[in-house]
Amino acid sequence: MNIVFLKENKSKKYISILPEDLVKLNNHKVFIQTEIGKELNIGNEEYQKNGATIIKHLKDVNEPNIIVKLSELTNDELKQIKSPEQILIANLYLANNPVYLKELLKYHITSLGIEMYHREHKYEWLLHNEVLKARFGANDYLDYLIKTDTKGIFKKFVEKNKKRIHDLKYVIINYSYTTHALVNALPNKHNITILESNHSYKELFKDHGVKVLDASFDILMEEVKHADVLINTTTIPGDLTHLRITKDMIQKMPQDSIYLDLGADQGFGSEITEEYNTPKHPFALAYKKVINIVLQDIGSLYPKESSEFTSKIIVRIINDFENDIVLAIKKQQSISNAILTFSGEITNEVIGKALKLKYKEI
Repeated sequence: MNIVFLKENKSKKYISILPEDLVKLNNHKVFIQTEIGKELNIGNEEYQKNGATIIKHLKDVNEPNIIVKLSELTNDELKQIKSPEQILIANLYLANNPVYLKELLKYHITSLGIEMYHREHKYEWLLHNEVLKARFGANDYLDYLIKTDTKGIFKKFVEKNKKRIHDLKYVIINYSYTTHALVNALPNKHNITILESNHSYKELFKDHGVKVLDASFDILMEEVKHADVLINTTTIPGDLTHLRITKDMIQKMPQDSIYLDLGADQGFGSEITEEYNTPKHPFALAYKKVINIVLQDIGSLYPKESSEFTSKIIVRIINDFENDIVLAIKKQQSISNAILTFSGEITNEVIGKALKLKYKEI
């Protein structure tokens, strides 16, 4: 098959394929858009050494079978995909991007979301991405913001808590891969409260020493009154029970506390996130008396780590197709799980229900 890797849009710092992973692709012809590795200081010659052909544009490839670009395709690129038997592999999160979804449906594009790719309920890319969020975003990044606080928005928080910085009360909303990583990363497990309604998820934290409560609106309203740090995480795909953060909840938090939103890129952010959203990633702002931090594009904040695991997972996905895209969609469960649109139709239940649109499962 003809596999085309396109460079990401300018705001993105990560890349979809590393040169050393090309040799793992099973006898496919690989085309790499020029300067795809520029953000990581990887030149075209590194890809050529590993068997790739360098191109300027998607239109330079005759009948590409698989097109890989994590960020949104341009209009010109969309028009180059002319058959439902050609497939786009991307980081889509279409439930949070109805405008792009409309474009994919308009051009009858078959799309696979790497965030939905899973085997035996293990979402491989999502797992790595969410752990990266927790490891860097909720730990290193929070520490970085406090130390480089040029606007002074963290000054009161630091002054108030500098003697008890390792004894803060954390409230984490909903089970996710991020939650697991947070529990392992944060100090003093007895100061962590997780709100979760799914009984099987609750069992996972029995031996962690954390407090687990039902994720109800009333319980959360009570817990936020005492939270030094409130963390909203993303959910496992297919879990439609996510408890949403409201302005009223934020207003009930203590003076100069912190609200950390790790769910914005999946559309599970709070009302605050939506009202103050901005293309700058990430951003911090003060809403009323609470410091709000929104971490969206973790891949661009830590491009090396993100590119390393993304590249390996994309190679695995491509190899799952073998040499017949249509047959793989029908027969390979790992592939069909992640197909979000096919020939002008939504094929994913989560997206259909989230946007209240018709969907047709493959």
